[in-house]
Amino acid sequence: MVVPGAVAGALANRLRVVDWAAQHPEVRNERIEAPWMVIGLFRAGTTLVTYLLEKDEALRPLLRWEANDSAPPSTGDHRNDPRVEAQRFSADMLDSINPRIKIVQSEEADGPTECISVLNQDFKSLTWEALANVPAYGQWLRTVDHRSAYEYHKLTLQVLQSGGVRGRWSLKSPHHAMRLEALHAVYPDARLVLMHRDPVVLCASVCSLITTLTGTFSSADHLPYIARHWTQMLEDSINGVNAFRAAHPEVVIHDVHYADLARDPMATMEGIYGAFGDEMSGQAHDAMAAHVALAPEGSLRSPRLRPSPSSV
Repeated sequence: MVVPGAVAGALANRLRVVDWAAQHPEVRNERIEAPWMVIGLFRAGTTLVTYLLEKDEALRPLLRWEANDSAPPSTGDHRNDPRVEAQRFSADMLDSINPRIKIVQSEEADGPTECISVLNQDFKSLTWEALANVPAYGQWLRTVDHRSAYEYHKLTLQVLQSGGVRGRWSLKSPHHAMRLEALHAVYPDARLVLMHRDPVVLCASVCSLITTLTGTFSSADHLPYIARHWTQMLEDSINGVNAFRAAHPEVVIHDVHYADLARDPMATMEGIYGAFGDEMSGQAHDAMAAHVALAPEGSLRSPRLRPSPSSV
């Protein structure tokens, strides 16, 4: 029953977004200017970069609750919207079913999430493949045009932004690396930050993640398929990036290596800003440095390091 429920939830939010835009046509005039897009292979450090970008008060991350309950947009403090608690309850329910999910893929209801949560609602998303491991869907996903998913993604950002919570968007998803042509068509001025990591480590980590996700919803043995299919997905990502770069040498893509990010996060972040002609503000520098300083050794990639409501 989990997958049908997820499908219904995706359709329900899509209906809310499309209906809100129809009732408020001015939403489509909202400008999404030069958003940060952190892309790359799974488990390559996209989460840490996104959490550090979140510390910059000039930026505007996509929050987990917003991706799943996007309309009407929040008009006040979007981190304390009443819908945050509903998302937190849903996440806690999933964690109780499979506690390993919180270990391998931890997100807070009021924290940054992946764009894949929105792409889900156009049903062109790796999430559906991860939930069910359906070969026919996986093959279709590899060949279908993803432009409509990114157009819907932009509409969702326009709806959310129209509520008044503004700033340059900071976004991320490993999914983007596979579909850079579609992303670039919709966001031609996107600031692309490409994450790299040892592919041997990545393959093992990705297969472990997918096995955990699949095991939450199915007792079938998908291991042979996961090992074969998801390593192919990683290869597709690399090939997709290389093909895009060859076709669009004019597009700036800033490369970041996981080892450099882990060794010196602050220098890496300053390099990211500099690659696009920006200088990190003092506020952003201090907030990011505080995040790095407080993170337990070896766990920089996930903690947001601020008290949850239950611990205040």
